[in-house]
Amino acid sequence: MHIVVNEHGVLCSFYITPGSKSDVKSLENYELPLPQGSIIMADKAYTSYELEDLLFEIDQIMLLPLRKKIFLVNMPLTANK
Repeated sequence: MHIVVNEHGVLCSFYITPGSKSDVKSLENYELPLPQGSIIMADKAYTSYELEDLLFEIDQIMLLPLRKKIFLVNMPLTANK
């Protein structure tokens, strides 16, 4: 299950995929209901440098897969801030 929440934690959208399907491939095929300048925070299964570049080029959406255990301090809630 993949969920999309806003900066307040309110559910905006969700979709279910088979466990055998890669997370990043699911993201590539899903229409995201996100405004320009959004930030997608995901686990490392969503790592795709090509998709990160494409999302930012087209809609200024930042895909931030957490590749290591890090804490995000003072992270802006939108890419435009």
